[in-house]
Amino acid sequence: MPMGIFTDFRSKVTAAVAGVAFGLIATTASALTLNFDQYITGTNLGQTTLATLSATQNGSNVDMVFTNTGIAGGTSTFDTVLQMMYNGSTAGISLVQTGGVAITSFILGGGIGPYNPWDLVVKWGTSNSNNGVARLNIGEYSAFTLVGANLSNLFFGSGSNPNAMIHVQGLTGGGSTKYGPSLAPVPLPAAGFLLLAGLGATGFVARRRKRA
Repeated sequence: MPMGIFTDFRSKVTAAVAGVAFGLIATTASALTLNFDQYITGTNLGQTTLATLSATQNGSNVDMVFTNTGIAGGTSTFDTVLQMMYNGSTAGISLVQTGGVAITSFILGGGIGPYNPWDLVVKWGTSNSNNGVARLNIGEYSAFTLVGANLSNLFFGSGSNPNAMIHVQGLTGGGSTKYGPSLAPVPLPAAGFLLLAGLGATGFVARRRKRA
């Protein structure tokens, strides 16, 4: 085989292997962020973000960080419940707290209305002892891992039902509210971006060699 042809063939193979490997490295990586800014029931605070939830696939688990960002209902509001839909079996899913405000319970199924039952229910404290320092107050977060969960199965609503919902208490003047996340397209997992980038690099190198 002439040296020039061999060099061109080797370059194409190397680029192809690198591109595929680049895509495969991240097949377990995906992430999304939900903004809870859609009123469902209770006191209507308008379209405002009361909390955010980031979720990242980490092997066979999902790492989450839930943050209370709301001030529309007053500076003393606190989040008590996060409820999520799961499109698949929840058997074997458990929760491990990794930081922030302590979670009081994790339940498979049930939850508070409307749209019961919810598949995954996370709860925080409601006690006012010690001025409510154990609550998930504004500016505070709670980090946890859903062991045995798959991000691609999370946040599937049923018909017009929301795919997730939070319960917020401590509004100025009393009362509470429930909010869901914005309706948004499911993001392309990081694996998809990297795989596309890898395949793109493969094609780029092949075209460059062909021109040479």
